[in-house]
Amino acid sequence: MATRYFPDEAPLGKVVVNPHGRSEVVGVVGDLRHYGLDSMPRPEIFLPFRQSTINGMALVIRTENDPLQYAGAMRRQVWAVDLSQPIYDMSTMRQVLARAVSLPRLSMTLMAVFAGTALILATLGIYGVISYSVARRTRELGLRMALGAETGDALRLIIVNSMGLVGLGIGVGLVASTAMTRSLATLLYEVSPLDPAVFLGVSLLLSGAALTACLVPAQGDQGGSDRRAQRGVTLAT
Repeated sequence: MATRYFPDEAPLGKVVVNPHGRSEVVGVVGDLRHYGLDSMPRPEIFLPFRQSTINGMALVIRTENDPLQYAGAMRRQVWAVDLSQPIYDMSTMRQVLARAVSLPRLSMTLMAVFAGTALILATLGIYGVISYSVARRTRELGLRMALGAETGDALRLIIVNSMGLVGLGIGVGLVASTAMTRSLATLLYEVSPLDPAVFLGVSLLLSGAALTACLVPAQGDQGGSDRRAQRGVTLAT
């Protein structure tokens, strides 16, 4: 409220007209999210109880120990002032905060579980497809080596071809993920959905799975390719 209505001047001492009358500004507090953590702070004004009586109010007490230990003493002190005063919804600040974030926390937990499962399936899927693709090229590798290709050249060919496709897929996935982060903004509070560490970590994990899928079958078939290459050279001789 101070930023909106007094952007270029000090609000202290100013008179504010509000539904309860005219009030002089005696202090400025920080922004509060009274209407939910997922909503932007609204302009608010705090009035003394004697100047603006309301039907309900909350009594906040700060303690050094467990707040629930003082529940009985708090009730007695309130009833000592007004025995007919009803007391309800006695909660600690941890409980209040837990209720405020319960639904977003559940949504984020489910999303994290689904995202983790999707990441595992994607990793296994990439490994399986690349490994199968490399294994099918065993005869091709044997023929190339029979014609004079070195083992390192054949392995480099497999890695370049496979990692090129994986790199293209990761690039498309990063673009799509960046576009979909807007839907996550409502579940995050003061945290940007664009986390470079997450994007980089997932990209490295998928790239590592694809690279492993290239190396393991290729190394396993290297002996067979060498033998086929030797037979090919012998027949040619």
